[in-house]
Amino acid sequence: MKNSEYFVFGIDETIDGVKKGKVKLLIIPWDIKAKYIEEFEKLKENFNFEIIFVEKKEELIRLFSRDVNVVGIFNKKVIKGILSKVEVMNG
Repeated sequence: MKNSEYFVFGIDETIDGVKKGKVKLLIIPWDIKAKYIEEFEKLKENFNFEIIFVEKKEELIRLFSRDVNVVGIFNKKVIKGILSKVEVMNG
Protein backbone atom coordinates (compact mmCIF):
# COMPACT_ATOMS: atom_id res chain seq x y z
CA MET A 1 0.00 0.00 0.00
CA LYS A 2 2.84 2.42 0.74
CA ASN A 3 3.87 2.70 -2.92
CA SER A 4 0.36 3.16 -4.28
CA GLU A 5 -0.52 5.86 -6.79
CA TYR A 6 -3.47 6.73 -4.53
CA PHE A 7 -1.35 8.51 -1.91
CA VAL A 8 1.01 11.42 -1.46
CA PHE A 9 3.28 11.56 1.58
CA GLY A 10 4.87 14.48 3.40
CA ILE A 11 4.07 18.14 3.91
CA ASP A 12 5.34 19.66 0.65
CA GLU A 13 4.09 16.87 -1.59
CA THR A 14 0.66 16.98 0.04
CA ILE A 15 0.40 20.76 -0.31
CA ASP A 16 1.26 20.39 -3.99
CA GLY A 17 -1.41 17.67 -4.40
CA VAL A 18 -4.00 19.87 -2.68
CA LYS A 19 -3.22 22.83 -4.94
CA LYS A 20 -3.54 20.62 -8.02
CA GLY A 21 -6.97 19.44 -6.83
CA LYS A 22 -5.92 15.78 -6.57
CA VAL A 23 -6.08 15.29 -2.79
CA LYS A 24 -9.57 14.42 -1.49
CA LEU A 25 -8.62 13.62 2.11
CA LEU A 26 -5.74 14.45 4.43
CA ILE A 27 -4.78 12.40 7.44
CA ILE A 28 -2.93 14.53 9.97
CA PRO A 29 -1.70 13.50 13.42
CA TRP A 30 -2.34 15.94 16.27
CA ASP A 31 1.28 15.67 17.40
CA ILE A 32 2.87 17.46 14.41
CA LYS A 33 3.81 21.14 14.52
CA ALA A 34 0.80 23.42 14.91
CA LYS A 35 1.94 25.62 12.01
CA TYR A 36 1.39 22.71 9.60
CA ILE A 37 -2.09 22.03 10.93
CA GLU A 38 -2.91 25.73 10.55
CA GLU A 39 -1.53 25.76 6.99
CA PHE A 40 -3.73 22.84 5.95
CA GLU A 41 -6.77 24.41 7.62
CA LYS A 42 -6.18 27.56 5.54
CA LEU A 43 -5.80 25.53 2.34
CA LYS A 44 -9.10 23.81 3.11
CA GLU A 45 -10.87 27.16 2.79
CA ASN A 46 -9.85 27.41 -0.89
CA PHE A 47 -9.64 23.79 -2.04
CA ASN A 48 -12.14 20.94 -1.90
CA PHE A 49 -10.79 18.30 0.50
CA GLU A 50 -11.47 16.90 3.94
CA ILE A 51 -9.15 16.58 6.93
CA ILE A 52 -9.24 13.89 9.57
CA PHE A 53 -6.97 13.77 12.57
CA VAL A 54 -5.35 10.78 14.24
CA GLU A 55 -3.96 10.97 17.74
CA LYS A 56 -0.30 10.27 17.01
CA LYS A 57 2.14 10.21 14.13
CA GLU A 58 3.00 6.61 15.06
CA GLU A 59 -0.39 5.52 13.71
CA LEU A 60 0.58 6.77 10.24
CA ILE A 61 4.00 5.15 10.48
CA ARG A 62 2.43 1.81 11.43
CA LEU A 63 -0.20 1.98 8.68
CA PHE A 64 2.04 3.14 5.82
CA SER A 65 5.40 1.65 6.88
CA ARG A 66 7.20 4.95 6.45
CA ASP A 67 8.02 7.98 8.57
CA VAL A 68 5.51 10.63 7.45
CA ASN A 69 3.85 13.66 9.02
CA VAL A 70 0.87 13.90 6.65
CA VAL A 71 -0.82 11.63 4.12
CA GLY A 72 -2.92 12.88 1.23
CA ILE A 73 -5.32 10.45 -0.44
CA PHE A 74 -6.59 10.81 -4.01
CA ASN A 75 -9.15 8.02 -4.41
CA LYS A 76 -12.48 7.93 -2.54
CA LYS A 77 -12.62 4.10 -2.45
CA VAL A 78 -9.19 4.02 -0.85
CA ILE A 79 -10.35 6.59 1.71
CA LYS A 80 -13.04 4.20 2.94
CA GLY A 81 -10.48 1.43 3.33
CA ILE A 82 -8.08 3.65 5.24
CA LEU A 83 -10.78 4.87 7.59
CA SER A 84 -11.57 1.29 8.49
CA LYS A 85 -7.93 0.75 9.52
CA VAL A 86 -7.19 3.80 11.63
CA GLU A 87 -8.86 5.04 14.74
CA VAL A 88 -10.06 8.45 13.68
CA MET A 89 -10.49 11.34 16.04
CA ASN A 90 -12.48 14.24 14.60
CA GLY A 91 -11.05 17.54 15.61
